[in-house]
Amino acid sequence: MKTGKKNLLLAIGIIVVIAAVFISSHSQYDAFVKKFDFHKAQARGLPMLVEFGFQACPPCKLMKPVLESLDKEYSEDFAIGYIDTINNRETAKQYNIEAAPTLIFYDKDGNELARVIGYTSKEDILKKWKELGVLKE
Repeated sequence: MKTGKKNLLLAIGIIVVIAAVFISSHSQYDAFVKKFDFHKAQARGLPMLVEFGFQACPPCKLMKPVLESLDKEYSEDFAIGYIDTINNRETAKQYNIEAAPTLIFYDKDGNELARVIGYTSKEDILKKWKELGVLKE
């Protein structure tokens, strides 16, 4: 009986730790998502990279550190944004988003230049910006 109680307490402890990690990463994710304003980014006169995704999407979760890194290193070259397709279904429909994540590359005037579906590495994103003439080789 004591072993059963120990196992139960251990299981509860593990669940609490997992929940704490999830809540922490979820709030960081929300902060990054809420930071982006499409119109403000466009007003800055910079090209934009916008990810359309949702929080429960595993490839979208993998994109978060990629986007954060790009945002820190290339904020003077292009704006980075994220639109949650679950909470913004009409926006997703308006932009013909059929899969997550979908990355859309925009010029400084808000015109779509390219679209990539699925997880995309930092290197591939930078390569695409170079192909589009936004970044120099």
